[in-house]
Parts: sequence; C-alpha cells; structure tokens
Amino acid sequence: MAALDPEGRFVFANGTYGGMYGYDDPVALLDEHWTDCLPTVEHGVVREGIEAVGRTGRWFGRTRVQSGDDTGRGDGDTDEPTGRRLTIVRATSGETILVVRSGRGPLAYEDQLAALSEATRDLFAVEDPRVIAKTTVNVAQNVFDQSFVAVWHQEGDSGPLRPLAGSDAVRVLTGHESLTLPEIQDGTFEMAVFERNERVLVEEFESTPDRAHPDLPLSVVLLVPLGDQGLLMAGIPHAGQFGDPTVELLTILGRNAGAAFEQAAQRRELRERNERLDEFTSIVSHDLRSPLSVIMANADLAQETGDLSFLDDVTAAATRMDRLIDELLTLSRQGRDIGSAEPVSLGTVAHLAWSSIAAPDATVSVTGTCTVEADPERLQTVLENLFRNAIDHGRDDVTITVGVEGDCFFVADDGPGIPPDRRDTVFERGYTTDGDGTGFGLAIVERIAEAHGWRIDVTESDSGGARFEFHGACDDETD
Repeated sequence: MAALDPEGRFVFANGTYGGMYGYDDPVALLDEHWTDCLPTVEHGVVREGIEAVGRTGRWFGRTRVQSGDDTGRGDGDTDEPTGRRLTIVRATSGETILVVRSGRGPLAYEDQLAALSEATRDLFAVEDPRVIAKTTVNVAQNVFDQSFVAVWHQEGDSGPLRPLAGSDAVRVLTGHESLTLPEIQDGTFEMAVFERNERVLVEEFESTPDRAHPDLPLSVVLLVPLGDQGLLMAGIPHAGQFGDPTVELLTILGRNAGAAFEQAAQRRELRERNERLDEFTSIVSHDLRSPLSVIMANADLAQETGDLSFLDDVTAAATRMDRLIDELLTLSRQGRDIGSAEPVSLGTVAHLAWSSIAAPDATVSVTGTCTVEADPERLQTVLENLFRNAIDHGRDDVTITVGVEGDCFFVADDGPGIPPDRRDTVFERGYTTDGDGTGFGLAIVERIAEAHGWRIDVTESDSGGARFEFHGACDDETD
C-alpha cells in the first residue's frame, strides 16, 4: 500500500508496494509523482480511481498488467497478463490511500484452514502481546486476504482498548504521519461490542452511531472480541461483503488470539510469582539468619551468665525479625497486584496512615489533598512506609509534608535527603543505610505505585530532605 499527497506525490509506501513495482527500497518512491513510478498501462485505471475518490471518498477496481510494458516495470518474468485489485480511499488527514493486491486471489478454503492451524501454534508459542497481535494481523492479511485489519488489547480488567497492531492500510487511514491507531474508549460502539463479547458484522458502518473512529472510511466492518482480552477489526472501504467462510475463519482466528493472550498473561503471572517465591526464599534463608544468630548467641549468654541485660539484644533482634517478616509477606503476597480501586481522599488516607506510626516527636502536615483512584489499603501502605522511612533516616522530630501539585501527590521530609547518585537504587530490594532497617519499605512503595500505573520520582524537598512524587495519581485537587 501507499499514500499520495493532494498533488499525487508519494508520502508513504511499504516494502510490498515498492517491490510490486520494481523498487527494492520504497523510500525511492517518496516525493515522486505516481505517474512517474507506475506502469503506463495502469495510468488510466488509477487516474479514474483517484478522480472518483475526490467525489465519493472511495473506489474499488481492477487493473490488468502486461509484463514488459513500456515502463520496463513488469509484474513478473512471464508474458502472461496479471490482474491487480486496487482499492483507493481518502484518509482522514487528506491523503489518498492506494491498496493494491495481486491477482492471485485468496487461498483455497482448505489451504486457509491449514494456514490457520499452523498460525494458531505460532500464537500459543509466544508471550509478548505485541507479537500475538502482529501475528493475528498478518494471518488476516496474508491468509484471509484482508487489507484493513487491526487488533486492540485491554491491559488489566478495565480501561481503554489500546492498539497493538494494524495493517498499513488501516493505520494510514488514520493519518500517515503517526501511523498510530487511536484507542477505543468507554461509551463507544466498539467498546460495547467488546464488553458483550459477541461477534458483530456491521453494514453501512459509517452511519453507525458512537463509533470510536468516526472518520475511518470503512463501509463494512467485522468486529470479533478476543475473549476478554481485546478486539479484532476487519473492514472493507468499498461496496462489498465478507463471505460467510471468511467471517467464520476470522472469528476462529480472533478466538484463538484471545486464548493466546490469556495464556501469555497466565505465563507472565506464573513467572512473576515464581520470581517472588525465589526472592522470598532467598531473603528468608539469608536476611533472617543475622538477627536469628543474635537471638541465639545472646540467649545462650544470658543463660550461662545469668545476666538478663543480654535479653535486650534478643528483644531488639526479635523485633527486627518481626518487622522483616511482615514486610517480606507484604512484598511477596502483594507483588504488583492491587485490589479494587475506588476514589479515595489522599488527606484522609494520610491521617489514617499516620495514626499507625509510633513517633511522638515527629509531625505530619497535609498541605493539599486530592481524589486518588486507588486501592485504599495499598495507598495507606505506601504512606506508612514513606513515613517510617523519613523517621528511620531523619531526626526524631522530623517534619513530613503530604501535598499535591497538578496530577501528582508527594511526600516530603526535612531529613538528610537522598544523594542524587543513590536515587536510582533506593527502591532495590534490601537497600538500606539504616542498620536496623529491612530495606523493603521502598521496594513495596514502588511495586504498589507501579500496580496503580503511577510514575514515582525521587528528588529533593524544599528543606533539603527527600521528596517522593507520584505522577498521574491525582484526579483533582482540593483545598
């Protein structure tokens, strides 16, 4: 496929299009007028199509190409004439889109079934969602002869459907500059189809209300939900229909792709759980050994000497082990998962978190609050860990500030701060500069922030202490 500007010069061409006309590198077509690049035998049909697109927005036809024409750019090594199917549409950004398919026609039904079976094995062999989506698009294009096809995917259990892969034809229709498909948002026709999990074949698509992409010039559209994972779309820009076998095969492809997405997600979750289990096992076997050794040694000394002062070290080591185990369980059980998110007040949760901290000389000041879409318990865990971190690394009378700036909330203190060269390592598991610390508090903070989709930054507070910023967390700011 290719795209022409209003003057008829190429602004985009993929490798297949260039190769069809004898150009090894499609870049050579850019800025050239189409009449200088296409065989003269095609000029009449292409010109007719471009003129029709100016009136109707779309055109569909067929060319006959004879090898050895006067341009020297034939369509093969033989003298047999070869047909090409040509679709021309007008993109939303004003470009003219040429989609050319060879005259070989679609594969036989039996061959399509065999290719679908082979492709399904490929789908289940990979884990990357983008590879699954790209494979699905490639099968729809090359096996089922669909030029206008795309796949959207939903991350998690809610939110928009985000584009993962699309054919050149459908991407260029949305604007050749970015080659990026828009998201499918709540309240759109396509999102409703996805939520119902029902295949839909839509005729006269352009008159369908609440379309996610109202400017996409497609006449007939097939929407196939990929289970609860995403949506497959195939479209026809000209007057025409999907044959019943094609609809059924695309539906099978979509269902298989959905199952592949689900299996890939389960694989990733299992791997992450195994990694957390390995991490937990490593910590239990290593980090708990030190305080346990202190307990055993001082208990023996107290028993041998009768000096109960040795039990002070036993109590301190046992307290550290208790805190270490508590944070280990939090780290291993919670991971990057969160419970049900709901709108909560940052200020309210900050006061709840502070009430659980035993630090009579320290103070917390909430200078601003906002509504946060969060798991309330996990948000409280974040704040509790940041408060403890400020107290453990600062003075007994440290002052902690919770505030809001735009879509970001922050927790700052007036302690010694974190040197710039250490800010990239403070979230690593086990990192601490406090001999009594566990090194897991900030690792827990980072994981919970990532689970909510927030970006966390570490910088310096106005008083020279540490400042932790959570970008993308606040919906609105209130006094």
